[in-house]
Amino acid sequence: MADEVHIFDNHTLHIENDEKFSVEVTDHYKERFKFYKRNGIIEGCQYNDRSWFLWTLGTRGTRLRLSFDLDIFSNVNVVLKCYTLLLMDNGLTVGTIARKLKIIKESIFKTNLYSEEKAEDFYEYVLLEVPESFKYSHITYNLEFFDFFMPEHGEKFISRLMESDVKPYQSKTRALPPFEDILAFSNELYNFFLNEETSSVLKEKYLPIFIWWQLTMFIPMRPHEFVQLQKSDLKKVNGQYQLTVKRSKPKYPNHIPPQTEFHIKQDIGELIESYINLSEHYCTVDISAEERSYLFPMYMRARYYTKHNKKVSKIISHGKNIHTTTDMFNSLLKFFYKEVIQSSDIEQLSANSTRHLAICNMRMQGIDPLTISQMAGHASLYTQNHYANHLETFLESKVRLLSEQIKNKQMKITDFYTKEEVENLPVVQNLKTESVLNRTNRSNFQQIEGGYCTDKGFPNNCVPNCLLCPFFLLDVENRENTLRLLDETSGRLNKQYKDQLDAYYIVFQKLMSNMNQNKEQQNTPIDLNEQVNSVTKSINKTIEDIARTEALIMQVSEKNQGNEEN
Repeated sequence: MADEVHIFDNHTLHIENDEKFSVEVTDHYKERFKFYKRNGIIEGCQYNDRSWFLWTLGTRGTRLRLSFDLDIFSNVNVVLKCYTLLLMDNGLTVGTIARKLKIIKESIFKTNLYSEEKAEDFYEYVLLEVPESFKYSHITYNLEFFDFFMPEHGEKFISRLMESDVKPYQSKTRALPPFEDILAFSNELYNFFLNEETSSVLKEKYLPIFIWWQLTMFIPMRPHEFVQLQKSDLKKVNGQYQLTVKRSKPKYPNHIPPQTEFHIKQDIGELIESYINLSEHYCTVDISAEERSYLFPMYMRARYYTKHNKKVSKIISHGKNIHTTTDMFNSLLKFFYKEVIQSSDIEQLSANSTRHLAICNMRMQGIDPLTISQMAGHASLYTQNHYANHLETFLESKVRLLSEQIKNKQMKITDFYTKEEVENLPVVQNLKTESVLNRTNRSNFQQIEGGYCTDKGFPNNCVPNCLLCPFFLLDVENRENTLRLLDETSGRLNKQYKDQLDAYYIVFQKLMSNMNQNKEQQNTPIDLNEQVNSVTKSINKTIEDIARTEALIMQVSEKNQGNEEN
């Protein structure tokens, strides 16, 4: 019996209930792969590739890479590909599928493909070592996978996991949307304001969201503190913009000042200034001086409600609020998702989401817990433990953002084309620059594994991994081998990143515990702080390396796709 499932807005699919994997069904899934590729949901790859690229919002948003890299259990890669397509047919978002695959692959490695002798070890691993917030996912994702593909000793794993009384995790910390949804929001926001066809009225309406995104991604202010900003809080001192943030909570211990001054970038300062000028332009004589003093006064909000909405107009005209409230700002965010993003596939951010990201950003800069608590207005140092669950989301977002920037801005087209191909590209036919063509002549460079070194000082400036060096030029004649090297590098870097993150949690906890015990002294233990700085520098370097590797993989895959289509 086939069920009708509506996904990706415009596509209606038919799927079978209780579908099981077998060699015979692989042809069916290959057809499903072609379907998604024809509709632009899968791009830049073929069914047999080690990596697939899927869009997070149907045919737009952010592209995610799904890796099928179980070289030790290569036959299982086919199973995982079919399972991925089944999950897509069932309407799961790409982000959810990526999280399921990640846990299933980790489980396969941990259990040596669910071997009988590993059942008890795996059960203890889930209960004792997996973080509380992921225990339930480890159990349910594996049980769901067994329903599709039953390994030889799967029944033993099912029996053991079913004995667990683990319940769905109820976090005390406000949850962040998945990293791909954060990136999708960022892309949509920037595209909206950079699009010349966007009406000026709509841009004015949603400008507070743009200011919020630019400002609170780096300054960890609470939503109340943001909406209560006043125009006088922005100053220009010695040519540099400075913003004063007043704390919204009245009672603080001695180490928390009642207000904090932050230096902000010139472009953000100019953005806020432009909104102040806009607000002054629309201010009328009947507006009180107090209301006028706020950065987000109520009369600016009232401009964008239609006259027929009498209920809202009455509330705005006769209400007690003289500036936008947190609830009103969250409502504005909701309207932005509905009016601009127009997709139910991504999880919505709240006004508090960026505060969490800002604190994660500060932690990854190696800033000590006391300074973070002062800037964030935390009465207790241990409050920062609540943000530990968000670090991985923040770092994954950073990797995706960096890889997109590297791919779109820093990569030269000649890194991925032969001399003959370059000569036929329209952009080169128009320019015919000697330097572009010279760069494609690989005989001018030193040949190394996977490509060429363009550094004239070779090998004096060499780094441990040539693929991550800015002087590295890909071997365009052997792209399959290059993709293999990139996949192997990506795997090593991701393991390195996880080890570094574990080390960071340990040393940061030690530092925080030490500082909490000596809070009266208000100083930072030098040795522990140096360890935190060292680990964060290592993590940031690894993230940059992962981002460059991901960008290279995307570029090479897109080039392969172009060759196949031609």
